Amino acid sequence: MLKYATSFFLLLSVIFCGSGYAIQNNEKHQPAFHTIQDVPTATWRKLEHQRIYFGHHSVGQNILEGVKDVIAEFPQIKLNIVNIKKEDSHLSTPIFAHSKIGKNQHPISKTQRFDALMDEGLGSTSDISFFKFCFIDFNSTTDIDAVFNDYSKTMARLKKKYPKTIFIHFTIPLICFPAGIDGMVMRTKNFVKKALGMDNQWDFSSSKFFNEKIREKYYGVEPLFDLAKIESTDPTTGERNSFTSGGVTYFQLLPKFTDDGGHLNKEGRHVVAEKLLLYLATLLEKNDKK
Repeated sequence: MLKYATSFFLLLSVIFCGSGYAIQNNEKHQPAFHTIQDVPTATWRKLEHQRIYFGHHSVGQNILEGVKDVIAEFPQIKLNIVNIKKEDSHLSTPIFAHSKIGKNQHPISKTQRFDALMDEGLGSTSDISFFKFCFIDFNSTTDIDAVFNDYSKTMARLKKKYPKTIFIHFTIPLICFPAGIDGMVMRTKNFVKKALGMDNQWDFSSSKFFNEKIREKYYGVEPLFDLAKIESTDPTTGERNSFTSGGVTYFQLLPKFTDDGGHLNKEGRHVVAEKLLLYLATLLEKNDKK
């Protein structure tokens, strides 16, 4: 009964997509660039000549569509974005290569495929490589420790084997129940599944705990793109969308960034894409100063 009561309380807490939660400005590592206009043309040229690989699924595709939107708005950014095939494991020319990776709802399959792609040639021919998990990969039955241990061991091996490649870690994207009838139906189905002990595709706690592990291990130590923080932060007010259940704060995707509660709409993808481009520019700038 306690389990069901907790689930019901969590459900009530997220009927609407959260309340504002102010960000504490205590980060040790501030970005070198805050807007696209801050970035010198020379830095964009450096990025243009990088060989980049990005493994993803649907949210990653949203981000890439956002990158294309930003490039259309700021023509000083010139990137050759190419969806590569399985056999294209060597990047011989400057490129922003990407492809689907692994299987949704099986996060370890994504880590394993990224690992294999690096050993097939991408590790030795890419300058920057990264992949991301999806919100659908984590539910109430996910063994968070097993997924994280497999991920961290794999990334440590790749970093040691390919020291010239910059590997970027990502927090996993967030969710938010959308407003209206669709959101109500999704919340009801989610609650029933959780109460019955079935797989739960809309689970806030598992993504929270995995992201905490990612931040604890890599923040300030290795390159980390905090996608979850960006998705939950209002770019105007600096507040984070959150709710509290049982004394625990859970962050959520901003409702205005999504039409279905998980994927990024035009506004959301533009914000995330711009942050990613600024992050990559900052990474190159700081790497040159080492």
